[in-house]
Amino acid sequence: MEPPGSSLNTAYYRGHDTPCCAVPRNGDLVEAISSSHSELCSSRDCDSPPFTDCHCLDHTEDAELEAAVNRWRLGKPLDARGLTISSEGLERLLRTLVQATKSQSKPLDPDQSACFPGTVLFDGAHFDGPADFSGVIFNGPASFDHAVFEGYADFRRTEFGDHADFDNAEFQDGVSFRGAIFNDHAGFQRAAILGRSASFISVKFRSYVDFELARFDADVELKEATFQLARTLGPFSVAGHVEFDGCVFDERVAIEVLAEQISATSATFADGVRISVAEGQLRMDRVDFGAVATLSRLPSLVLPPSRGIDAQQLQRLATVPQLTTLQGAQVASLSISGIGLANCRFFGAHGLESIVIEPSCSWRHPPASRRCIDRKMIVEEQEWRERREEDVEDAHPVLGKYVQAGWREGVTDPVCREFDANQRRLEPAQLAALYRALRKASEDNNDQAGAGDLYYGEMEMRRLTAVPDGRGWFRATADRAILVAYWLLAGYGLRAWRSVGALVATLLVASALLWQVGFREAESFRHASRVSVASATSLVRPVDDDELNGAGFGVEIFLRFTGPALLTLSALAIRSRIKR
Repeated sequence: MEPPGSSLNTAYYRGHDTPCCAVPRNGDLVEAISSSHSELCSSRDCDSPPFTDCHCLDHTEDAELEAAVNRWRLGKPLDARGLTISSEGLERLLRTLVQATKSQSKPLDPDQSACFPGTVLFDGAHFDGPADFSGVIFNGPASFDHAVFEGYADFRRTEFGDHADFDNAEFQDGVSFRGAIFNDHAGFQRAAILGRSASFISVKFRSYVDFELARFDADVELKEATFQLARTLGPFSVAGHVEFDGCVFDERVAIEVLAEQISATSATFADGVRISVAEGQLRMDRVDFGAVATLSRLPSLVLPPSRGIDAQQLQRLATVPQLTTLQGAQVASLSISGIGLANCRFFGAHGLESIVIEPSCSWRHPPASRRCIDRKMIVEEQEWRERREEDVEDAHPVLGKYVQAGWREGVTDPVCREFDANQRRLEPAQLAALYRALRKASEDNNDQAGAGDLYYGEMEMRRLTAVPDGRGWFRATADRAILVAYWLLAGYGLRAWRSVGALVATLLVASALLWQVGFREAESFRHASRVSVASATSLVRPVDDDELNGAGFGVEIFLRFTGPALLTLSALAIRSRIKR
């Protein structure tokens, strides 16, 4: 695996043959920085560049270090480029800064933090142990470009008054910026955070921030971070999870990320957002999409193996990102494209009737079974049917295996089987309301075919709604009977073959009745069939009283109403499938 500062550290975009960035090697950078110094450390057997006038940081005397600190306080930049800095040397430097700051403060503050008054240059520096910058204040620009942190880098509660650059920096054992404040530009372009996770919890980015082509080998925690002027985040790759939980974005932002799981629980996008993901699972519960927001797949990002992306991660780029939840989110202004919705929980989302779900999104379908019609369905319905099947099996072990058979066949996705114990069990009426909102959204987007599947789910849930006891029982029973008949004869007006089949069966039965008992005189079955067809396709054809007896007249009247109704249902079903 090449480090992020290697000559092979490049990123490509589909449609371009040349790299969008080429980063010099860390060794070349350090050598160039070292050659810029006119002298080396004056101590014997030390070839490090000088940190002060004559000595490197480890060989600098206290008086010499204090004199250098005083010069920095007068405006001279702190030049530590290309140096190897030990944990003890860094602690000694910060302690000297604290003492110099205390000597200038009136009254003395016992909790005074180290403060860098001017420009600080750690470009290409090598921190060979843990680097503790917690609570440090950088009043001027701070540059850590191409720096290498062998140990854990601690920047908790650090405040950067000017721009802070960590471009191409390498953190080999993780880093924490928890509670840090970036008052100006924060740059992490092509940075690599290896080993442990990267923590940006409660960080305040008061200006622009750049994570372009950064690489994280573990989780990235951005919980409750504030982005005041950030316009773009990424593209960057994460081997683990990315957590935007509780983040606040004041400006419209574009987020592009490759990660196993992305969570934005309770995040606020005040001016909208464009989230593009290459793979993984997305959790968007209780998100506030304040303005126009889009959630889409990012197929254009290609990271070659030289970026630290192995073959397995490259293979995952071809997978479809999966949205797992929108519970409690404000989705009235949200558009979704190229995202899998097979495991998405919509219950509790606000503004579902205005959401835009493009046809490129993939939905869950019922398990393969002769008793199930292939259609779009939501995971809440599948969970309800599985629980219903389990309830029937518990109550009637013998009958249970025949009721709703097949709903648990082929369900291998563990997400579908992980039920929240605290989640209230949904009822068919609530599921019907979900389908109704999604159907309206599809109809508003002129996706009539997709709306038909959602309408079928809505009617299924209405048909399976429990009949109440007491008041309203008769009306609910009549509605159930009508829905059952509508389902059997026409598939809720969406399955033409059912109404056609019902019409053919009706004609055959009516022809047999007319042939046997419908005529005054014996007639052939062919003639009975002609009379049945003519009666079923005409409401106003005169009745031939001389030919039919009382039973035949009743059969003809029945056909005159039943035939046109079934033909109309067939026509409506065909129209619903071809309408756009």
